[in-house]
Amino acid sequence: MNKAINPITGKRTYTEQVNGGELVIEIRTSKADRRSKHDLMNLWVKNGHLPEFIPERLHVDTYFYDEDGRCWGYYNPTERRGGAGRVIDFDWMLPATPENERRIIDEVLRMAREDIRCK
Repeated sequence: MNKAINPITGKRTYTEQVNGGELVIEIRTSKADRRSKHDLMNLWVKNGHLPEFIPERLHVDTYFYDEDGRCWGYYNPTERRGGAGRVIDFDWMLPATPENERRIIDEVLRMAREDIRCK
């Protein structure tokens, strides 16, 4: 697996060849503002989606480029089917730690190898 870090944004990009295509995992750290009633983290806790406030969380985007060069948002454990398409899977809303980042990467790779798309 290749890893690149953007020195300005801190976004970490991982790439891996899997299932005849290229999988790109982008992870960045998002900070929440406890003082803002409009901050999503505060709203998620207030509405019962999360049990507690997470000051810094991991945000994940995945891109799978198939053999024809088409890009798909497959293999993202932080999303699941719901509503009119995909919604946040709050079980994978994790604090920003190296261990949690590794956990997410491992899950993305497992989903890709087993071709498990958004639940």
